[in-house]
Amino acid sequence: MELTPRSQLPNPPLPPPPATSVCLITKDPQREYKDLIAKHNIKFIERVVGVEKLKGKFKPFEPRRQLCADHDLFLCDDRVLPLMPKLLGKIFFNAKKQPIPVNLQRKDLKAELGRAISCTYFHPSTGTSK
Repeated sequence: MELTPRSQLPNPPLPPPPATSVCLITKDPQREYKDLIAKHNIKFIERVVGVEKLKGKFKPFEPRRQLCADHDLFLCDDRVLPLMPKLLGKIFFNAKKQPIPVNLQRKDLKAELGRAISCTYFHPSTGTSK
């Protein structure tokens, strides 16, 4: 999964939350990140999912498909991003819902997550085109 750098847009590609459902995929323990989001008063993250929960509850195809359908945008802790293609499967990538990497260790977490939501990425094709 290769992404080019973020491109900041004057008008975000998706409507702002709460019209857009945002899911955050984090390193374990996920409770630590739920508390961090509550502490920073971040209201636009609808769901926090840990890597262990992806490996367990969302391992079967149908729950992963439902997770993909339930949310419009997926953010992912940049430390676990290399695990995502195997854990999420092709359903996320075919739906163009690749998780956007964010740094959850930043001091201004709300601004970091807000920037990720208002940016876009270019996903290069893997075919033989010139």
